[in-house]
Amino acid sequence: MAVITHETKTQFKSAPFDVALAETEFGRYNYFLIIVSGIIIVNTVLEITGIGYVLPIAECDLNFSETQKSALSCIGFVGIICGSYIWGLLADTLGRRKVMIPSISIAFFITIISSFSINFIMLITLRFINGVFTCGGSATIFAYLSEFHFSKKRNRVIMGASFFSAIVSISFPFVAWLIINQDWQLKIEFLGIIYKPWRLYLISCGLYGLLGTICLYNCYESPKFLLCIGKQQESLEILKKIYSINTGKPSSEYTKGSQRVDKLEFGTIEYTVIYEVIYPIAFLLVASGMKFVGRVKILFLILTICGTCSILSAVINIPIIGIFLYLIQLLAGIGVTVISSLSVELFPTHLKTMAVSLAFMFGRFGSVFGSNLFGLLMSNHCEKAFIGAGTMLILSGFFIFLLPKPVKTVLPTKNNEPIENENDEDIYITKL
Repeated sequence: MAVITHETKTQFKSAPFDVALAETEFGRYNYFLIIVSGIIIVNTVLEITGIGYVLPIAECDLNFSETQKSALSCIGFVGIICGSYIWGLLADTLGRRKVMIPSISIAFFITIISSFSINFIMLITLRFINGVFTCGGSATIFAYLSEFHFSKKRNRVIMGASFFSAIVSISFPFVAWLIINQDWQLKIEFLGIIYKPWRLYLISCGLYGLLGTICLYNCYESPKFLLCIGKQQESLEILKKIYSINTGKPSSEYTKGSQRVDKLEFGTIEYTVIYEVIYPIAFLLVASGMKFVGRVKILFLILTICGTCSILSAVINIPIIGIFLYLIQLLAGIGVTVISSLSVELFPTHLKTMAVSLAFMFGRFGSVFGSNLFGLLMSNHCEKAFIGAGTMLILSGFFIFLLPKPVKTVLPTKNNEPIENENDEDIYITKL
């Protein structure tokens, strides 16, 4: 059991860590952290998937074959898979913030270099390296965000960060269209390339990473991580600073106790915009539903409904209905956020980031394998591809019920207001 000691002439007392977090109150720092987390999630999505907007244009300049385009479309996921374990290990050893800042910064630097690629080999190598470093923020951010909030708020803030990223995602097709469709070019003699708008778009995909890194410099290390590695005093100082930012009161008042407040083609772009609008709406419905029916049941509903829509899209002969059913199927991605919020509850702090990273690693391995298998089936077995994908989603929905339930304990506060603590750890912080 970790205990923070803060010796003074006055008497001191111990409080469960979730209670200590709750008494920092929910305010400006928490909102800022949610936005920063959303920015990093957006960066991960853009860095990995943004290449998809580039390929139809870049193939003319770099002479890509169909096989090479397929490889480029999933190479970022391969990089993330390869980097998941090492970044999880480093985040659980060195700290969340210490891992995210350099990894995301290097990923942005690699993105800039990749925009000057002269051939397929150079581009796919750099995009792979970019995926490896992007991974440093993609899984770590969920553990980082969760460790600043007690269990009652934890699920909401993770959903909030994901919802923020979903809202921002609406702009993706518009930004791609505005940049890539510009009519200018710059000849770079010593590289033997003509720098065109699609190369600039690659850099724009990494700008969220740059912004996220700058914002992380203004954030603190996870107080729960510091407590778990024995840096009790540093953890307490961070909680004091958060309390001061959130309430506007002197940090010294935190140790006396505070009142806890719970408060390319147009057709392609058209359907993408519809999907990006539906996505945040679905997020709101899921976030609201979690409060009433719980995460496990919500995840079951997401997977079974999306799986059913996938199967129906393959058998219905009305194109417009098939397209909308397919768009609904894609909403299964919301389940990633729900499973992330479950994952951070199921594992202790000293293993949390590695566990989430490994979960993401296997998920992305499935993405790479599934993308290539789906591409092979689309040519001659299109209907079977959609039916198979839908069946897997429905089966996954039933497997959800096999997950262990987080252990709930009720922690008392000084106001005798109970806080539910979903964790397998007894972590206490000593306060004056």
